[in-house]
Amino acid sequence: MKEGKLVPSDIPLKLLKDYLHSHTKFPHVVIEGYPKTVEQAKKIMSEFPDINMVIYLDCPTDKLEERLLLRAGTHERSDDKSEVIQRRLDLYNKEYQEIIRLFQNAYPYDFISIKVGSLQKVEVFLEVATHMKEMFNLEARSALVHKKHDCNKIEYVFILGGPGCGKGTQCKHMVRDFGYTHISTGDLLRNEVKSGTKMGKEIDEIMRSGGLVPNNITITLLENAMRQSGCKHFLIDGYPRSLEQAHAFEEKIGHPGVVLYLHCSTSTMEKRLLERGKTSKRADDNAEVIKLRFETFQKESKPVVDFYKGTKKLKEVSAEKDPETVYKHVKQALLETVEKPADTASHPPAK
Repeated sequence: MKEGKLVPSDIPLKLLKDYLHSHTKFPHVVIEGYPKTVEQAKKIMSEFPDINMVIYLDCPTDKLEERLLLRAGTHERSDDKSEVIQRRLDLYNKEYQEIIRLFQNAYPYDFISIKVGSLQKVEVFLEVATHMKEMFNLEARSALVHKKHDCNKIEYVFILGGPGCGKGTQCKHMVRDFGYTHISTGDLLRNEVKSGTKMGKEIDEIMRSGGLVPNNITITLLENAMRQSGCKHFLIDGYPRSLEQAHAFEEKIGHPGVVLYLHCSTSTMEKRLLERGKTSKRADDNAEVIKLRFETFQKESKPVVDFYKGTKKLKEVSAEKDPETVYKHVKQALLETVEKPADTASHPPAK
């Protein structure tokens, strides 16, 4: 995957079959991203002859490339590098037209093609929902609305805590339940390092020493990521890390609606980081740098926590226990502040 190549056909098919056999209670199954080759298409048609619907999201190659490059700015995926993206698109162009013809011939009445290049996500979904209604009489339901967001208001939630407290894990849960866009300053910085630019090399040296990257660099990367995302509700993970950064963010970008502080003992965080270091290969996940990162957090970031405590925006949650237990308290903290429940009775099923 790191090289932009396809995994051998028998591997994803076996994983798919194993998953379906262990989840027989679900009456409807959506298979996404498979098949990717003509060989895979023929195999899945042989293994699962009762395919009820094929949806092809038709998007121009230049638009696909643009979206993948934008995603690379906020997600740390090994296959979102520019050279790998090109190889993935080459494979797509080589195989997909034949796959499409294969499915069109096999399922002429159940093949749906939707041109998504210029459509917004919700417009694409409404197209899909219409076909699902027509073919299976399945109604699209409104998601649970926690809050009637003001679409013109940009909202920020700061996620603070020491290295290894579980910020990234909790953000994934919050994105799932509340629809926020997760922006990790750590991921942005590491992606810049991988780019090999002069600024990336400067960032690399600072991170290897456990220090703080200059704020002008971090805030520029943040602004770019938020602008490119096209969203208005953000989880800012791992920022601000100093009072200077907090004041700069409020002055240049805006004020947070709530500041979530995941409190965790040094011993627990160190244990987690050392364990993560065995597989992450991150330059800042070794014992020596971890110690420096803890010292930097106590010196620079703890005052940020104290500052927001004085503004009554701070919500402190213990992050000592397992992620699911921690998230129960995180979710409650959001429901008490920026995500006060809306009257869900006023949101009937989508039509």
